[in-house]
Amino acid sequence: MKIYEKIIIDLNTDEILHEESFEYEGEVALCGGGGGSKTTYTESPEQRQLATQQAALLQTQQTESDELKPVQYAAMGIIKDPDTGKLRKMTDVEYYNQLTPEEKGSYDITKKQQERLKLALEGKLPIDEGTQQKKVSEFNAFKEAMARKGNLVEGDSLSDANATSTPGIQSLSELRKYWASREDAQARGEIDSGTANLLNLTRQNSMQEQTAGKEMSDNYTGLLAGYSNLANQYGNSTALRMQVKMQNAANQNALRLQREGSMQGRGMSMSF
Repeated sequence: MKIYEKIIIDLNTDEILHEESFEYEGEVALCGGGGGSKTTYTESPEQRQLATQQAALLQTQQTESDELKPVQYAAMGIIKDPDTGKLRKMTDVEYYNQLTPEEKGSYDITKKQQERLKLALEGKLPIDEGTQQKKVSEFNAFKEAMARKGNLVEGDSLSDANATSTPGIQSLSELRKYWASREDAQARGEIDSGTANLLNLTRQNSMQEQTAGKEMSDNYTGLLAGYSNLANQYGNSTALRMQVKMQNAANQNALRLQREGSMQGRGMSMSF
């Protein structure tokens, strides 16, 4: 039996390049494991080049992975605590400070949108200045129209105004309901500036259709009709449906005034 003490083999060709051996005759159990001989493998130049390339690739991948970790952590809002060395969630300040200027701009916009949505859900959005001014101007026009017909409305604003006549009380109540609905819708973000401008334009057009030669009762009815026209265009809105009631009250009041005027005219004729 041949026992090899040293052998060198070309792994590409399986050719034995060198060997050191001797012949052994005897029991295998007594050969002592071959006398501690060693086998040596020789790599070809191509194998060594491939191994070198693989090692370089692994090193590059490891380097890139180490460089990407902070970026990946930042995108997930995670940071390695400098004191403990453990990963933890960033605070809001830490997250904001590591953003680029462009990212900070997008973050600020998103934050404001979230804050506005929260206020809208709570019904706490502020009423814009244009709406407040429009409310004042409409109230002043309402007072003037009512005064011309002898229905005095007192007060400097819609909230503290009061009237003594039945037409004045009814009309003032409907006007308050309209503006309460309008302000509530804006406080919840349901009416934007474009819609508000459309509402105002519709009401202005209705009022401009009146002529100076009409009777005072027609002027009064036309003013209230401006509010009821909104119900035709926005009838699906719960907040504006009450305007239909305003039109009905105005029509009834106009008929009553006309009847009273006719009766007074007949009385004057009889007195002559």
